[in-house]
Amino acid sequence: MRNIMFSLFFTVARPFMGKGLGRLPFVSRLSTFLFQRVTPKGMVEIKARGHKIQVDTRRMGTVLLKSKDSYESSVTQLLESIVARGMVVADIGASVGYHTLMMARLVGEEGRVFSFEPEPYSFELLVKNIKLNGYNNVCAVNKAVSDRNGKTWLFVPEDSTLKSRLLPDRGLANGRYIEIDMQTLDDFFRDYPAPDVVKMDAEGAEPMVLSGMANIIQRKRQLKIITEFNPRRLRLLGNSPEEYLSMLSGYGFQMQKLNDATNRLERVVETSALMDYADQGSFTNLYCTRGNGH
Repeated sequence: MRNIMFSLFFTVARPFMGKGLGRLPFVSRLSTFLFQRVTPKGMVEIKARGHKIQVDTRRMGTVLLKSKDSYESSVTQLLESIVARGMVVADIGASVGYHTLMMARLVGEEGRVFSFEPEPYSFELLVKNIKLNGYNNVCAVNKAVSDRNGKTWLFVPEDSTLKSRLLPDRGLANGRYIEIDMQTLDDFFRDYPAPDVVKMDAEGAEPMVLSGMANIIQRKRQLKIITEFNPRRLRLLGNSPEEYLSMLSGYGFQMQKLNDATNRLERVVETSALMDYADQGSFTNLYCTRGNGH
């Protein structure tokens, strides 16, 4: 019965998707209320942007299930415009592989996607989804990306609506800690061509990822980076949002903000303006380029 109601929900809701109505509080609350009551519990296979993707609605799968083709649309459209056949790309914090699959199609057999996901269950689904779609140009890596090689602790919350994140001090309850491997991109790509594009969604660990790829940044002038900028999550890991922006600027990157409402890029003139996201408890994604980068 849930599967029937779920299909009916999307049949009714589809004409209104992508119209911006979800930003209206009442519409958002009503949509969430109805969605939670018709969503099948457990493993569900969806189709998004031409790919089959298995998600677990008990473990963060509901966001992707609800969004499908419109999931992180600003990031998706940007990747489609900058990732080209034959490129090498890195997906940091790949989750179940939505963007990994899209980039695998874009780079073609001549290119390569390196997909990093430290959480074991998400990694299991990532590997399944890569195989399900028949891609042989993806290397899935069950490691965290950081500023050093070794071991660390990953916090996996009991609340299925929350994401796992690195928390080396083991200071949180209401979840479990698992020991995982971590590696720098500089060390990992020692035996591979340096990536042309790096997309990172590392739940506040982005400054560590950046520190661990200093050599790549130095030798790859045309490197393009798409990074989440979430002041709250950065601070939870003991990182300074201001210092992260300074790091990017210090490497010579010019930043543009991805506007999720319009799916357009907006130039960042003063990085201090981005700190409004800290006051709002919100986040954005930044597109960082140097030289003649698009």
